Amino acid sequence: MSLFDSLLSKDKTKQEFSMGNSVNISCDPLKTEVIVELLKIPKDKRDEAWKNTFFENIITASFPETLPQIIFGIDSFPYFVLKTIENYNPFESYCIKNMQDNILLRRGIGVIINPDGNDADWVFSYGDILNLKINNEFISKTNYKIQQNPELLKNNDEFHIVKLSENHLPDYTRLLLKSYLQKIGVKKPKFMVIQRKENTPFVPELVFNLFAEDLTSLYEFNQYINQLSWYLPKHYIISTISKHSDLLSNFEIL
Repeated sequence: MSLFDSLLSKDKTKQEFSMGNSVNISCDPLKTEVIVELLKIPKDKRDEAWKNTFFENIITASFPETLPQIIFGIDSFPYFVLKTIENYNPFESYCIKNMQDNILLRRGIGVIINPDGNDADWVFSYGDILNLKINNEFISKTNYKIQQNPELLKNNDEFHIVKLSENHLPDYTRLLLKSYLQKIGVKKPKFMVIQRKENTPFVPELVFNLFAEDLTSLYEFNQYINQLSWYLPKHYIISTISKHSDLLSNFEIL
């Protein structure tokens, strides 16, 4: 089941955001017209070229204010609602490019395009928006196969510990990861970043002090890892270690 198949509004604290009382010049109504036409194409006909055009135009496409502005998915993560309305007064407009810093990335919010009951035209996770900020694209292609479940690192695996720059993991994202880990019971969240020689160019591979041994089931553990990945670009890797690993000394405070 995909994420947008289960998006639901929940009775949580109402949040509303304003972009001011004038049209933001970075939001482009012409791009919105392109998006409107693209979304008329049936989902089963949307190929790679469609996707590339959609990604290119959705960044600065202009959207009117929508209420509610925020809805929550079944994963309990928040999504800013953007709806394509062919005729509207663009007195106050929103676009992903203008929202990404202060509204989305600093507050831990993804984006959903045209939610409709149990469906939507597209859903961007927080990590997708973060990758847009870092790499100017929602999804970066890599030359490795993404694992369905996190890999367990062993002491004799070939890798080295690296420091992750602010560019790869901004402080506001670290705070969100820290808050999430604290929410699920990790009192002092820590992490380390490793680099494998086969993953070139550099792909951040993160390890957190979240241990399968502390949880009731492997299913629960994998669920937590999957939720952590919501905050990260899709090409980032999350790996794990044993609670008794010799690598524990390499952790740093998140």
